[in-house]
Amino acid sequence: MPKRILVIDLQEPDPEDEEGKKVIRAPRVFINPVFSDESEEHSVYQEGCLSVPEQYADVTRPAEVTVDWQDEDGKHHQERMTGLMATCIQHEHDHLEGILFIDHLSRLKREMVLKKLAKLRKAA
Repeated sequence: MPKRILVIDLQEPDPEDEEGKKVIRAPRVFINPVFSDESEEHSVYQEGCLSVPEQYADVTRPAEVTVDWQDEDGKHHQERMTGLMATCIQHEHDHLEGILFIDHLSRLKREMVLKKLAKLRKAA
């Protein structure tokens, strides 16, 4: 059976670091994630992606989503994702579906991003 795997590490700031330079690394593995119960409320985050380097745009997504998945030990989990984790898991799940963040933009905004990307590639 094929496996669809996501690994997300938000690398949140360490609250005990007074200089604010250390982050907490806590990668989470999601195997065969399934989404349900997306909220009607939406949130907007400025997203970027290594697939579209140095380009960013505001993307609107459901603010909350319930996710069922297995971890690397095969244990089943279900969690209501909110905030940045909800955005990140939806963004990464899109990759499993062949969708990039620019596919969520209007045609005009997407074309603008692609033109900027083409200019960067030409200059390189």
